[in-house]
Amino acid sequence: MEELIGNIKVSHTLIYRLYGNGEIDVDASFTTNEDFNLPRLLLQALFSPSLE
Repeated sequence: MEELIGNIKVSHTLIYRLYGNGEIDVDASFTTNEDFNLPRLLLQALFSPSLE
């Protein structure tokens, strides 16, 4: 997938693994070009409170 961050396209892959004990593993990889100058990228997840 590609996301537009400012005017720069960032290719990324996200792999989610959900386990029966409630644990979630996320593997994320990003590919940028020489125009990308942010120090880091952020992933944010929101879950329904009913999942407690």
